[in-house]
Amino acid sequence: RGETIEGLAKRYGILPWQLRAANGMEAKDSFLRPGQLLAIPSIDWKSRAYTGRASWYGPGFHGKRRADTIVYDQDEILIAHRTFPLGSSVRITNLSNGKSIVAKVLDRGPYAKDANGKYSREIDLSRGAAKELDAILKGVILVRIEPV
Repeated sequence: RGETIEGLAKRYGILPWQLRAANGMEAKDSFLRPGQLLAIPSIDWKSRAYTGRASWYGPGFHGKRRADTIVYDQDEILIAHRTFPLGSSVRITNLSNGKSIVAKVLDRGPYAKDANGKYSREIDLSRGAAKELDAILKGVILVRIEPV
């Protein structure tokens, strides 16, 4: 009773939209009816290694709350990703210099879009993570993203 899609998704380490999609629900659906049965999709995060563009974020968000409700410290080593579960670990490798880090997904983003309205970046690095990968001056880099 009183169970929400968001709460159930968090409990099973998936995203609310994935739970809704697996059950033919609409974005506006938030609460469950008593006795309602749902299929919980199995998401294999470990096999989702891919390449993409990464940017870094810092000063404008420093001191504000992250998606996991903790205050953002731009000098911590963490990343923002739109779909990986919060708290999961990801290896990020800068493809131009081979430098690599393992960081936790503790925030959501990036939400920058290109002229066609498509997301233009895969992850946002904290300033601390960007420093480790030598990405501060470049701003946007090509990376390999591997859930671990």
